[in-house]
Amino acid sequence: MRHVLDHDELDPDDTGKSSGARGPGRSGPGLRRTLWGLVFVLCLVGLPALAAALWITPAADISSAPGLSYAPSVVMGPDGSATAVWLNDPGSGVVTVHSSHRTGSTWDGDAEIAGADVYSMPSVVVDGDGVVTAAWARQTGTNTVVESRRRTADGWGPAETIYSVSGSQAMGVQLGVDARGVVTAVFNDPTTSPPGFAWFSKYSGGAWQLQVGMSVGLPDEFRVAQNAAGRMAVVWTQGGSVRVMQYADGFVGTLGPISGSGTALTVPDVVMDGDGTATAIWAADAGGGVKEVRWSRSSWTAQPGAAAVLAAAGTSTDIRPAAAVDSTGVVTAVWTDSAALDTRASRFSGSTWSAPVSLGPSGDSYADVAVDPRGVVTAAWTGVDERGDVALRTARFTGSTWGATTTLGRPGIPAGYNVSLAVDRLGGVTAAWESLYDAVNTLYRVQSQQFASAPGAPTGA
Repeated sequence: MRHVLDHDELDPDDTGKSSGARGPGRSGPGLRRTLWGLVFVLCLVGLPALAAALWITPAADISSAPGLSYAPSVVMGPDGSATAVWLNDPGSGVVTVHSSHRTGSTWDGDAEIAGADVYSMPSVVVDGDGVVTAAWARQTGTNTVVESRRRTADGWGPAETIYSVSGSQAMGVQLGVDARGVVTAVFNDPTTSPPGFAWFSKYSGGAWQLQVGMSVGLPDEFRVAQNAAGRMAVVWTQGGSVRVMQYADGFVGTLGPISGSGTALTVPDVVMDGDGTATAIWAADAGGGVKEVRWSRSSWTAQPGAAAVLAAAGTSTDIRPAAAVDSTGVVTAVWTDSAALDTRASRFSGSTWSAPVSLGPSGDSYADVAVDPRGVVTAAWTGVDERGDVALRTARFTGSTWGATTTLGRPGIPAGYNVSLAVDRLGGVTAAWESLYDAVNTLYRVQSQQFASAPGAPTGA
């Protein structure tokens, strides 16, 4: 499930505007030292030959606006089309939201869909009819409003206001969508009393309807997952511990902390199966310099179970596990083991996790993972290719095994930061990520590549 690394560029400064100083999660010295250390090791020992894969289109540059384009999120419609949204900072710190849409194998142009002073990462979902909804928080004078736009076959519609209260400072925004096409927006407003209100609004019948707000200590960063029936799980950290709540149409089910969650290092990821069981996964500090991947499950009527350890994960404080769930409820988790410079995966079926397996070399980074209706899993992460370049690596789980690792992007071009994966109903996959194009000024652009459900034919063709 998609989530992004730390976003220092979106932290409000003294003026209340976004600083846009650097791209998220890729320019820190720890990540660069680790990746180049891995380059050195791999140059000495070599890489195994990469198996041919069905990533049928070459990597395409889908952003063209000047400056820094970063933090992409991508969704796929039932016809195999894809829509990506991302942030752009031309260098002034005035952040906007941009988008591009692909039909077949052709992306249309880079279009700005939200004006200046965007204050949060955009969230994007697509319903069963292919209607795309994107939402974000944006500063307007002394207020921060939550806005949305919807994309149909005719293109993007006008901006709509989800939430606007005098003096408000709504920040984090996350979307979910159910089988009816009803979109639920979750966002926080730290200016409420008491602070940390979680607000829920739904788009149904052609308009946004504010449903409920409750004081749960919701911070700026959190994650949501929603199933086809409309049940939603929200997870976040508070005081280092992980908390979870379940929500549906104005009603709250489970709400509480997860015991034994440890000191969470990152925002947890969460998935929800068709029965409404939510699985949260996160990296925790176990003390003594040891970091672990931990998990917990909850349902509408049952409080979250005590956290359990899935695996040790080295010593890094920048481990971000990702998860995906298939139609039968099997959960796949992918994470980085920073001690081994390795990306690893495990699958939960019934009541236990499988033994973690190595997917391939990794830097001190994170992965994304997605699963199609057939249960085929695709994972992607930042690693190093056969040339020794920083690159996006990917592997697929089919049947009972993980296949060979493949490199995405273009040879010799550092790529693969903040990757987002999406799948369609026929098994097609779209990956979108950041690629460095100006090392002097640390500027990134958004690229994408497509995996077909059948050799030689784009999904939906």
